[in-house]
Amino acid sequence: MSEEKQKEILDTLYHRPPYLQIESYEEVQGQTITVKKTLQPDTFYFKGHFPGAPVVPGAMMCEMIFQTSCLLLTKLYPVDEKKGMAVGVLTKIREAKFKSFLRPHDSITIKVKMIAKVGDHFQMEGLISKSEKTIALVKFNCANIDSSTLVH
Repeated sequence: MSEEKQKEILDTLYHRPPYLQIESYEEVQGQTITVKKTLQPDTFYFKGHFPGAPVVPGAMMCEMIFQTSCLLLTKLYPVDEKKGMAVGVLTKIREAKFKSFLRPHDSITIKVKMIAKVGDHFQMEGLISKSEKTIALVKFNCANIDSSTLVH
């Protein structure tokens, strides 16, 4: 993964390790972003979910998709339009389906597509796949909010 893309993500997203789940991205094509990732066995959630049979929690699969959506929004809209904004704050999960497990060392693809935009509100769809098989599918809404509402 490129150091330039890692720096871009850290400069863009509010998330930080160990919670930051996206280290790089492959491409943005139209309204869709693609991220590829290999799940590292030392990732914090594997220690307790579940010892002896580690799997990625469904909530963390969702979070990977949500963080990817934030990155997509920063690519689709120029810096001036989002200046001072907390980009892609989750407002609603419309649907979430989990079809299989993800385990340490799995190589996955995360794809997120913007479906619609109304003002600073976005309708999104994301999926995680492994070997071209869908593992998780999430339909959700997010919004850009003034970043001052996050900072106390």
